[in-house]
Amino acid sequence: MHFGPMIKGAVTKMLVEKVQWSWIDHEAIEGFAVHAYVPDIGSYDLTKGKIDEDTGSVQFNVKYNAIVMRPQEHDVFDALVTGIEQTGVVCQYGPLYVFVPYSCLGDFKEYDAAGQWRQEEPDADGVTESIRLGSVIRVKATQVKKTTKGMDVFGTIEGDACGLIADPIDE
Repeated sequence: MHFGPMIKGAVTKMLVEKVQWSWIDHEAIEGFAVHAYVPDIGSYDLTKGKIDEDTGSVQFNVKYNAIVMRPQEHDVFDALVTGIEQTGVVCQYGPLYVFVPYSCLGDFKEYDAAGQWRQEEPDADGVTESIRLGSVIRVKATQVKKTTKGMDVFGTIEGDACGLIADPIDE
């Protein structure tokens, strides 16, 4: 990294690469996922750097805002569908990615060639809804597991108040 007028941008990039989607292992708050939130490059303090005389590296103390969360089993949240597969649906809620297997998709039992999950039967209004990229679904976490890279969250859209909330915005 070169020092100069773009140092703050370079440090911001390094901060996000290192912290974004990371897992906190500190005992007091173990199990939280971190989403580094730096909406404006000028929104955090970048103190004077400390040069390591042996390596020439520079260490900066950076204060920044972060969104942290600790999902629990049975938590319910609205998530954006980011992936559709024959095995289920991948959706994102803040820094978390949640996988909903096909067996937990409720009335959405048919996977079609267009890459979406459709209801087997039309609803009371005669409409056959589908889950596709960009849809918003209400998911209930069924399993949260810590992994070496963060956490795996599995969910379901079966149950009260869960399911398809909104179609993609482009419609």
